[in-house]
Amino acid sequence: MENSITLNEVLALAGRLSPIDKVRLIERVAPQIERELPDQAANRADDLPPRPMADAASTLADYAAVLADSDRVRDQIQQRQMQSASQLEDSVATLHQLREARDAGFDHLR
Repeated sequence: MENSITLNEVLALAGRLSPIDKVRLIERVAPQIERELPDQAANRADDLPPRPMADAASTLADYAAVLADSDRVRDQIQQRQMQSASQLEDSVATLHQLREARDAGFDHLR
């Protein structure tokens, strides 16, 4: 007995993939589809743009790169914000120490 899987089952599984893994899936499936298309495209070559799956995979790869870049930029911004917050905490602590030292220096004058 053969285990078969439906298109809807594949789409449901693919929908659970990360954007990067979706691009990887397309990159792996696109060459197979392109190999199978010439037989069908010979009958209706005018209907199909050249290498439609490769173009789609390329576009998705571009989007994935933009997403990866935006994640990298977001991470850099968060890291800088944390550094700035840490520096601010250090500055506030130093200010409190200076005030305490100043106040302690004036205590002997009272």
